[in-house]
Amino acid sequence: KTGSGAGGSSPAPPSQLMAPPRVAAMASCRSEDWGSEATTMRKTGSLSGLDRVDWRNVIKRSSQSFKLAPNRYRMDRHLAFQAVRKDGKCLQYVQGNLNEDRELVLEAVRGVGDALRYADRDLQNDKDLALEALRKDGMALQYCSRELYEEPTIILAALKQNGLALSLVQRRQRNNREFALQAVQQNGLALQFAGGDITSDIHIVRVAALKNPAALQFASAALRGDPDFVLELVTKHGQAMQYASTALRSDPEFVLKALAANVWAFGSASRELRVDFGFVLEAMQINRMALQFASHEVRYDQRLHAAAIAADPSPVLKHYLRNFQLPQSGGSSLARLESSVMQAWPE
Repeated sequence: KTGSGAGGSSPAPPSQLMAPPRVAAMASCRSEDWGSEATTMRKTGSLSGLDRVDWRNVIKRSSQSFKLAPNRYRMDRHLAFQAVRKDGKCLQYVQGNLNEDRELVLEAVRGVGDALRYADRDLQNDKDLALEALRKDGMALQYCSRELYEEPTIILAALKQNGLALSLVQRRQRNNREFALQAVQQNGLALQFAGGDITSDIHIVRVAALKNPAALQFASAALRGDPDFVLELVTKHGQAMQYASTALRSDPEFVLKALAANVWAFGSASRELRVDFGFVLEAMQINRMALQFASHEVRYDQRLHAAAIAADPSPVLKHYLRNFQLPQSGGSSLARLESSVMQAWPE
């Protein structure tokens, strides 16, 4: 008894009287602390304390605790629904064949497509269920059944959500133009997983490179060396120049055309051109910002500055060249230099 007489308080429930201090402390934990606290108790052998935890309330508060609950709670369909509704990956901890429950698995993959990996094999062969998972995570393609894995509708759904899922497609299907186009429309870098025929397809490579200029590095050598095609890409993304063929990046005529289209392309021209005093001077006549991408020794060469001013004595050029004086103690940092140049002459 905890009190005396009629006015005394009622006896405390046995679970409260017997619960060790650590379990009592868990009752006041924040939701995110339940997992770490319970894990510690398991490691230290305090399982009797865990057995007296109100798991229904704990799981309701934190899905992380579901994996630590005794098996009888992980066999409870209602509790399993509460857990996967908060975190679909809790599907991996269910017991009693609950991973064969289509409604439960559907609830899990709606939140986390990757949860399909924990579903029963028969459900991994369920097309509608697979499509639901792929809408959330295209990489879940790897957990579909062998029959679904090669089905066009399934593959396209995966690629629509994540173009990099092309890496999971059978090699013999990577030359499929429809698959490749869907993939690069979502992620240009998916081009790296396309078949050899696709990397020579100018339309698909164009879509990929416009989405992400770095995709050009995965194109065929012929396209990376095509001056008209590369110039088209450089006009949109100057950084695409760095993925052009060595021959184009070393071609003075092409580099000047690229510079005229997008000055940032000059930063990826060959070093031989960027250290060439005369070539840099010619480039500056097209766009004075070309100096920013010349080699260090040329960029700060006062003779070059004098020659540039002789060709164009405008105050604007003189002001621009002040940013390229040899660093002095207390001089402006490279970051300030870049900032001032960008503010004066945005791309």
